[in-house]
Amino acid sequence: MTVTTIKVDTDLRDRLKAQAADHGTTFGQHLAALADLDDRSRRFERLRDQIRRTPPDEWASYLDETAAWDGAVSDASGVSRVRVIPCSASSLDRWHAAS
Repeated sequence: MTVTTIKVDTDLRDRLKAQAADHGTTFGQHLAALADLDDRSRRFERLRDQIRRTPPDEWASYLDETAAWDGAVSDASGVSRVRVIPCSASSLDRWHAAS
């Protein structure tokens, strides 16, 4: 791994250094975690945007199908259980591009 120097205001540096110490991580690990959080935030923003742009008829179809699956996935007591199937932002992008 190659290291480099970045220039930031000393107050910001001290703040980030204190945050890293609070988390028990190095300064570099803390910056990586912040970058990861930003990546995640951007993925969820893309997802929210894609959901907002979903045409009403497709959204209604999705809700109908979800309701049907929710009714099909229940335990012996009759309580519905939701099974979450994770997917990546790239698969959502492909799905949205295909529709």
